[in-house]
Amino acid sequence: MIKKVQKRQWLGGWVAGCLAVLLVSFPALAQEKKSIAVLDFESPVEKQYFDMGKSASDYLTAQLAEIGSYRVIERSKLEKILKEHELGMLGVVDPDKVKQMGKFLSADYILMGNITFLGDSFSINGRMVDVETGEIVGAKSSVFKDPTQLRVAVKNLARALSDLAKPKSGGQSGQSSAELFMGVSSRDFYDSAEALIREIAAIEVYVVGSITEVNTLDRKVKVASSMKTGAREGLRLKVQKLGFSGPEDVGSIFITQVGTGFLDASYLEGDQVKFSIGDQVTSKKYRFKVAVGPIVDEVEDNQDLTKKYHEAVAENLAGSEFLDSADEDDVQKDLSQLRPGNRKAILAKLFKSGVDLVVEGRFHGTPGARRTDFNLWNAYDGKIVKKISFETKL
Repeated sequence: MIKKVQKRQWLGGWVAGCLAVLLVSFPALAQEKKSIAVLDFESPVEKQYFDMGKSASDYLTAQLAEIGSYRVIERSKLEKILKEHELGMLGVVDPDKVKQMGKFLSADYILMGNITFLGDSFSINGRMVDVETGEIVGAKSSVFKDPTQLRVAVKNLARALSDLAKPKSGGQSGQSSAELFMGVSSRDFYDSAEALIREIAAIEVYVVGSITEVNTLDRKVKVASSMKTGAREGLRLKVQKLGFSGPEDVGSIFITQVGTGFLDASYLEGDQVKFSIGDQVTSKKYRFKVAVGPIVDEVEDNQDLTKKYHEAVAENLAGSEFLDSADEDDVQKDLSQLRPGNRKAILAKLFKSGVDLVVEGRFHGTPGARRTDFNLWNAYDGKIVKKISFETKL
């Protein structure tokens, strides 16, 4: 009997020791994740955007679950519980109601928010409320230009909200994770991101013309054009039909050959052809879709820095007037496989998915005064459109 008791004590001590080692080696195991419930965001008052809020909430729930900073309550479970207790899914501000929701959902936080239409852009705003106190513990927002950029804006919002779950070090507060673990201000990230985006947006492109031939069998289009500054193979152009209320967008084509006084063009397989001879083509107001490829820090191999910079570039692209972000998960999955030997094939695949340009490069120099060398690639043919270099405070 004594031997059995001793054996149990030894085994219990061994298990406790193993757990202690695990908790020391993996601190995240020692801290239970907070749970969060995402309510439907309020949509813009304009009728054409009535379902934007729910779409944002669905995708935000998926993004938060993927990042893993919180335990995210499933939408189906959330809807069922709220329905049982006759509580709505739409954003709530009353502290007592928030506490009531938290009790029924067993949630630590309630995430609510809204999307507003600003006339020429949208703003998505999220507020995270502590169900115990009813106080707002974090508020983040992201601006995007049109509905097609909603997913990118939500992704940026999810990243920002997930940063709130990270413990602060040294008793500091009100600083981003970048400021805490790298000694670099968020402003420097965004200034550097804006510098890169300005260089990309500065590419001079002005192409106008009219369609003279359309061959739907081979998807070939011929365009008469005497104005084609910056025309290159793969450059996408809007096709517009002139109507009583002005030009109407009816599709897009991309250049396959630049000639004297003409352009040969094509369109992607599966595109519905709504244009015809006489329709106008233009590069005006076309927003080039830019994907951010691998960025290497040759100074310290600081992957946290390059990741943060990547996020800053993607977020600024989403709010750009002339450019658009291609920061979708499937695009990043393809870019993660990018190698010198398969570059052209990967870029061609991205082009077919709608990507126009891919930027990648490196940081070098010294911390706090890094220099950049970026290449801007044409996704259509894998050729360099522009080399970009500038100094940064990163």
